[in-house]
Amino acid sequence: MTKQARFRSTFFLSFFFLATACIPEGSLLTTRSTSEYDAKGDYILILYGGQNIHDFKTVAILDRENDNYRIVPFGANFNYRTFKGLTGQEAYEKAFTFLSNQNDFRNVEKRSIIGPDGDTIIGYEIRPFYHSFTVGRLGDVMKTSFVLRPDNTVQVYVSLKHRFEDSQFMRPDTD
Repeated sequence: MTKQARFRSTFFLSFFFLATACIPEGSLLTTRSTSEYDAKGDYILILYGGQNIHDFKTVAILDRENDNYRIVPFGANFNYRTFKGLTGQEAYEKAFTFLSNQNDFRNVEKRSIIGPDGDTIIGYEIRPFYHSFTVGRLGDVMKTSFVLRPDNTVQVYVSLKHRFEDSQFMRPDTD
């Protein structure tokens, strides 16, 4: 084997191992916008963020109790609170109140979290929209990902969209 061939195979193997190490274990779940939600049954309400009135990484998750899935946010325990044993209506009202406490809150969007079979709804994401004069034309600044782990735990990742993170709204005043 020539020196160049050895270099190529070493480079390829290194690239392969680095690339596969960055892939999270589990499958990415999809969400769908919905106008209605199933208020029957009990829910665990997860309120993520809301540390202050300008915390744009704020979202509410309704996790169905007694199903085969457990939704858990990725982050420190002080970033979220959970409330168990709420009816669907109680959970939604509490989520709406939590989200509407944000300074630039305009409205919410309800999204169904779809299970791996493509039909089962395993929970709901209630996400805020903000006034366009504050955050831009669409009012949607957040990115959420739901990853199903092999043990049926759904890990929730919450971040800001890159175009918003780099915007003037996230920079401290320099005057």
